[in-house]
Amino acid sequence: MRSISPLFEICVKGVVGLGVIFTSLWALEQKDAFANEFNPNNHREKRWNYLYKMAEQETPVDVLVLGNSHAFTGLSPEYLSGALESNAFVLANNATNAMDVYWNLRELLKIHSPKLVAVETYPINHRNHRDMLPGSLAHQIRAFNTRKDPAIRLASMFSLFPVDDVPLAISDVVRNHHYVWEGFPERPRQRKVDYNDRYLGRFIRFTSGLTDSLLATYDELGATIDGAEQLISDECIDYAHRIAELCEKEGIKLVFFTLPMYEKHVENAHIWTQRYENLTQDLDAPYLDLQTQSDMASKTEYFENTRTANQHMTLFGSIRAADELGEFIDSLYPGQLHLRADEEKWLRYHKNNSGIYAYSRPLPTDDNVKFIAQDLHAQNFDIDQCVLADLPANPEVQEIWVRIDNFQNGTTPHNKSLQLRIEFQIGNEPVVDATISVPRYEHIQREDMAVFRQIVRKIDIKRIKGVALSDVAPQQ
Repeated sequence: MRSISPLFEICVKGVVGLGVIFTSLWALEQKDAFANEFNPNNHREKRWNYLYKMAEQETPVDVLVLGNSHAFTGLSPEYLSGALESNAFVLANNATNAMDVYWNLRELLKIHSPKLVAVETYPINHRNHRDMLPGSLAHQIRAFNTRKDPAIRLASMFSLFPVDDVPLAISDVVRNHHYVWEGFPERPRQRKVDYNDRYLGRFIRFTSGLTDSLLATYDELGATIDGAEQLISDECIDYAHRIAELCEKEGIKLVFFTLPMYEKHVENAHIWTQRYENLTQDLDAPYLDLQTQSDMASKTEYFENTRTANQHMTLFGSIRAADELGEFIDSLYPGQLHLRADEEKWLRYHKNNSGIYAYSRPLPTDDNVKFIAQDLHAQNFDIDQCVLADLPANPEVQEIWVRIDNFQNGTTPHNKSLQLRIEFQIGNEPVVDATISVPRYEHIQREDMAVFRQIVRKIDIKRIKGVALSDVAPQQ
């Protein structure tokens, strides 16, 4: 009988050994014991879960905003949805670049058909997949592992990671094998998510702006970032072209926009944004520069209180950015994105979204809103809408939202407040007259309309008896 050759025996043992290794790895992967995404508010995963749920429930994504953390902290999809009377969603991942943006779009198009894609430019930067720092690589891996489509994950693998990093990207066991001797991390209790609630991709992190002490530091130390040094890699340029080509192929409108950082945070900002201007011209795509072509960069309440390089925007900044982007889109495609204003399903979906009070009309049957006036003529302007809206988080107070337009005889709402003379009642007390001063909501800046907002005690407004614009007293 012929003996088995040593080479064949070695090959068999090698195959069996590899089989044992891969089988063990596969079994450990199934148990999720080595997973490191124990964040109870994993907003990357949350976005994809909501997007797939929206597709399942036939809730469309009409306007898709792509980017990184600047986008999901710096632009309010709720207000953008209101401004465009459609559904806007922010699909973004921390610290990623144009490659990740492209693959996010590729998977999104398998389940949704947006009419417009808006790409925030911060991910179009100097990075490429071969020289990512460990922190950026970790974020790229997390983004990769929250995409759900196996074909997209396979297709993107080698464009997102160098060959030697692929095992780290695809295997929790390989990535976190050190748990064996360092100990397994404690799994925090996972927050229960109701996927029937409205969620449009924003992750609110900052609600207050720059402090006086930090502003003094800017005066002392100067800018944190030099725009002249913010280059764009050939790889990012290539993927920007791929995004444009994909949108053209799918018949999707494409715009680019730059969210700002504080004006003293960046020197030579015009050099940086000019690079984006040149790139978008090559792509034949519109570009909105909110860093140098808007007053937003001067507003201290719009920015995270930090001098670190990666400065984000606050809640107020995100609302103003949505207003600017919405107006820009309307200037390019007048009325074309206003797809849902008369849809009862859309209005129900956006219940309690204050962006609707600012730009659109809530559902007449919405029990959280009382219409005080609609299409009311005043001297030199019209009241398009006045509503009294409940605040779910605080049942003791309400918001008055007033939108005015059709200005005449040189009337301007700039630096004005709205004086409303009203009849109102509190509980069972007698009906009384009063004048309420409603300040302009400065985070919405339009030439053709103005929005005013005020928080008041829980009251029952019977009617408006008079209305006027008055000058705002200068701050002392």
